[in-house]
Amino acid sequence: GLVGAGTLAQFGGDLERADALGAEVLHLFRALGDTGRIAETLFVLGGTAQMQGRHDQSIAYHEEIVALCRERGDEHGIQRPLTSLGMIALQFGDYARARVLLEEALAIAQRYDDRWARAITLTQLGQAELATGNVARAEALINEGAALHRGLGTPHTIPWCLEGLAGVAVARMEWERAARIAGALDAIRAQLGPSFPPAHPAGYRDAIAATREALGKAHFEAARAAGGALSPDQILAEVLASQ
Repeated sequence: GLVGAGTLAQFGGDLERADALGAEVLHLFRALGDTGRIAETLFVLGGTAQMQGRHDQSIAYHEEIVALCRERGDEHGIQRPLTSLGMIALQFGDYARARVLLEEALAIAQRYDDRWARAITLTQLGQAELATGNVARAEALINEGAALHRGLGTPHTIPWCLEGLAGVAVARMEWERAARIAGALDAIRAQLGPSFPPAHPAGYRDAIAATREALGKAHFEAARAAGGALSPDQILAEVLASQ
């Protein structure tokens, strides 16, 4: 239906269409009082707002989903909005809040054996740990998420995974590996378009700057180009095999 069309438009990068379809459907489901469908539609709208940088609106949408699902006794239903709220907190540098939200989201994903949700949440929680200097736990979380991402083969979520792996490589001063991962990340983002910004933009910018400085421009660009020639599966296999 229209919710599905809005989701397809969102993943296809047509955010204006996703927003318009979501608003139309939300009005209909509010009139019907269908709280389950309201929550589904709010998630599409919240994701679209998040991708467009309208974070306050995205927070409001996702918090409404959490409230609706708690009222319905739908624990699994709050997993995705909690992860989205954690991602927004991470982007704003509120790492303590990000950790609390993502820890709860991860526990729910594990209880329901939701591998896709667990992969995303592991990666985001790893970013929060990395941002606060907890490198060992960050590495464990991101590697676990990377293995799941590789098995699931979901291209739209792999950039966040690669971003985390690059951050771990930088924390370990594995500069060439960081540059190769960055190249693979550039390549997949070029294919997917700008709809999926970095999970932790400031942290990733700092990581790339540190890598370029450590390697020197020529070495950095060569390693980055080599990574860009690899598929996401190849770079994930390379990094995970070296752990």
